[in-house]
Amino acid sequence: MAASNQHAPSPRDTARERHQGCLRHTRMRGISGWPSASQVFARTGKPIRYALILIPLVAAFGLAFIITQPSPPTFRQDGRISVCVAPMQGGSPSEAFCPSERPAIGQEINFQEAKLFGRTFSAYADHNGVFVVELPAGRYTVSVEGCKDYPVRKSYPLELTVSSTGWPGWNPPALYWVVDDARRCWSVPPAGL
Repeated sequence: MAASNQHAPSPRDTARERHQGCLRHTRMRGISGWPSASQVFARTGKPIRYALILIPLVAAFGLAFIITQPSPPTFRQDGRISVCVAPMQGGSPSEAFCPSERPAIGQEINFQEAKLFGRTFSAYADHNGVFVVELPAGRYTVSVEGCKDYPVRKSYPLELTVSSTGWPGWNPPALYWVVDDARRCWSVPPAGL
């Protein structure tokens, strides 16, 4: 009667063993069968430490790569802005001209890249009314600071395209402006353009 010396496990002991077995299995495998993040970190804290060092290092190299990328070539564009000191003459906006003008000293002109988050390049007229701006090849929307209206917009849209060779590929008249006393801006290309 050796079997009588061994006592049968009580239902309470059996439930406790089953519960401990489940806990052991869950601790080893995680709830979904994979180790949890805390279990991975508890077993190996080094990968997390390495990641904290590696992430800023990779970001620094990426930033250095972006900074050292060669910038696209820019092309010098120059134009002129004048102030009309007499009323504009001509039968229609496309025939308009200014009989007497002077340089628009300090007048600002802006070239906004025609793309999402495009940069704006600005230039200011010097004592002769001449401005110079360095533009990369591309399409630009042109605006003269303070202008309320652009009467010749249909003939000369407020756009400028700089070709990859540097010369304005389309609408060079957008570089020549006369501002009248009503703050209207007239695109007036020089003769021969």
